[in-house]
Amino acid sequence: MVRKLSLSLALIFSVVLITMAADLISGSWKGKLVIGNGERALTYNLKADGEKLSGNITSEQGEIPIYDGKVIGESISFKIDVNGTVIPHEGKVSGDTLNMKLIVQGNVIEGKFAREKTTYIDNVTPKKVVIE
Repeated sequence: MVRKLSLSLALIFSVVLITMAADLISGSWKGKLVIGNGERALTYNLKADGEKLSGNITSEQGEIPIYDGKVIGESISFKIDVNGTVIPHEGKVSGDTLNMKLIVQGNVIEGKFAREKTTYIDNVTPKKVVIE
């Protein structure tokens, strides 16, 4: 009986942690990558479903889908394909900040992204608020 209870509690705890991770990571994240002497504004649109991550990256050049996305606790990883070049991404969420790191042709590129929150005024009008 105690063993069944312990197993049930462990299973419930695992489901709660996976749900919390999805809430922690899912959403739009806006910020800039530091590339050489310049910066590139990007938005990561992410959706966590258990240990799977999907979504896309948008910029002034357009939209790129992510693939092979994974979630482990507060950490994420995924890849994008830019004209046949695979670019792996790694990130870690801390509160409303997503710290991203990617490697392009041997160069490490890093950036900090803020969760874009949506609030509702009078339960009718949506208003986007960016927290930085």
